[in-house]
Amino acid sequence: MTQAYGDLVEAITNATFRPVRVREGYDMAGVDALLDRVVAALGRGEPVGPVLDEARLAHVRLREGYDIGEVDAFLEVVRRSAPSPEAPAIPPQRSSTVREPGAG
Repeated sequence: MTQAYGDLVEAITNATFRPVRVREGYDMAGVDALLDRVVAALGRGEPVGPVLDEARLAHVRLREGYDIGEVDAFLEVVRRSAPSPEAPAIPPQRSSTVREPGAG
């Protein structure tokens, strides 16, 4: 695990957002669950972009929710900061000058 990975996971697990009550906000449980999925994807070495792209955060009104602007800004930072998955290994190419045993 790289330092950048550890720092990102720590930032996600320690993230706090301003609660809103009078205006529309994101459902708190939904945001928390999304952040858990992002940390799990990072732990598996998977890209977080698809996790964020598929997320549909419910809006709440008349009950406590997270400030939408703060959450959106944080998720964008996570998207930009997340390490890209390792490129798949390319199998070595056989040289055209190497002859197989028994080849004429």
